[in-house]
Amino acid sequence: MCGRFVVARSGSQLLKDLGLDETSDDTLYQWGPSYSVAPTTVAPIVMDRADGGGRKRIVGLAKWDFPRSPYSTATGPSINAKIERLTTTWKTPLASRRCAVALDGYYEWTGPREARQPHYLHSDGLLMAAGLWAQVEGEKRPRFVIVTREARDASGEVHDRMPAFLTPDLLEEWLDPRSFTPPNRQKAVVDEHLQRKESALQGLYSSSEEIASTITEFLVSPKVNNVKKAEPSDATLIEPI
Repeated sequence: MCGRFVVARSGSQLLKDLGLDETSDDTLYQWGPSYSVAPTTVAPIVMDRADGGGRKRIVGLAKWDFPRSPYSTATGPSINAKIERLTTTWKTPLASRRCAVALDGYYEWTGPREARQPHYLHSDGLLMAAGLWAQVEGEKRPRFVIVTREARDASGEVHDRMPAFLTPDLLEEWLDPRSFTPPNRQKAVVDEHLQRKESALQGLYSSSEEIASTITEFLVSPKVNNVKKAEPSDATLIEPI
């Protein structure tokens, strides 16, 4: 998956489409449709938090750039987490900081760097991609990455990776605020946490393949290529050519 996606609805409309009446992040109401969400900018994410004996769904804006380890030598923003490394590189946020990224579609490119051809990939409605989030000390907004996997959608002809999408049933399981890390070493407790973790991970493979079968793509104008010049509010960015 390349580094750009689309949320073609306002914050208020997104809440409505998710079946929610309100959010704790009032800035979400200021969110307008964006046809060019780029790394290091903000976008809506969905998470569940423990609320008494139940859970409460939260939708708010977060920065698309996960904090790197102080020992990392990588450069540039961290925007994707490979599903194959969730239990190693990403095991800490996987345990208890899972989220979903709501999007209407995303871009992939083909061709040489000097003449890249953008493709727009989408389904019939709102897509929910698995994500992970983190809170950096001193920052108001959380940060997030999108979980990716080997492509099984139309982008298989365009790019070798795709977002790991969530079916409605798996969305509930993925957003469960309970940690995958057991609070003690009692066998029954460890087994229960391990079972939930394995169920979520295996479900992520099957659910993403199910959603992938609904995704189609078409060519769009190269004006989306330049992230600095592409106007996020320009709906013509996703018009087919």
